[in-house]
Amino acid sequence: MSIEMTGLADIVRQHVAQRPDTAAIVHAGRTTTYAELDRASNQVANGLVAEGIAPQARVAHLDKSSDIFFELLFGAAKANAVMVSVNWRLAPPEVLHILNDAQAEILFVGEEYFSVVEKIRDELKTVRKIVAFGGRHGAWTSFAEWRDRQSAADPHLPVRSGNTAVQFYTSGTTGLPKGAQLTNAPTEVKIRFTGTVDPALSRIEVASTDGTSVDSGDTHGDADDKTMLIVSLRQLLPGTYIVRWNAVSKDTHKTQGSFNFIMKKKE
Repeated sequence: MSIEMTGLADIVRQHVAQRPDTAAIVHAGRTTTYAELDRASNQVANGLVAEGIAPQARVAHLDKSSDIFFELLFGAAKANAVMVSVNWRLAPPEVLHILNDAQAEILFVGEEYFSVVEKIRDELKTVRKIVAFGGRHGAWTSFAEWRDRQSAADPHLPVRSGNTAVQFYTSGTTGLPKGAQLTNAPTEVKIRFTGTVDPALSRIEVASTDGTSVDSGDTHGDADDKTMLIVSLRQLLPGTYIVRWNAVSKDTHKTQGSFNFIMKKKE
């Protein structure tokens, strides 16, 4: 059985259709099959929808990598929500900035970072629910309990290739971290800034780290979001790429930065 790959969520759907009992993830002595990952991500998706998470709303995660992270990642994709993973090395003020800038509505936080969120809880502007992502917290719902009370049926919500799938944040070398959005179709990069930007004076460039040239297309703005710059990638082969930008705001304030991403060959 072959699934049409239109988004991040279809990765799990494709594998569970072809190899449900094959190990998808091995972590800390635990093995998760594709069937188990599919079921858990369905539950996460239905849980997000039940919490009122609308398509393209932001869902944040603050923790180190684990097997249940992928339940959340693919669950958010199946709900057509946008995953925002916060760098766990950041200080509380930087974490606060990212959560507020992304307008995250639900935050999943690991036990090791409970104290970080407790320090900034009262300053969070859009987060309306916090879920304890591993471990227990007296004031927050446990992830396992929250997930397990949801339906295991795939919600099959419509997802377009141009919808944002994940939102990353830069290291903030020239200021506070800035959001960079990747769509379900790996042919477009979106970067959102804290202020209004001028597309005519700004530029995003994409280059392969092994010297392969990439046709990045022209940098353009978003008709509805004046803080957004977008670049279309007309040619993208498997490899590691670096995205660099030089943005100019309406008041001629300049900012620049970069991040890397990896495009893997389809199996």
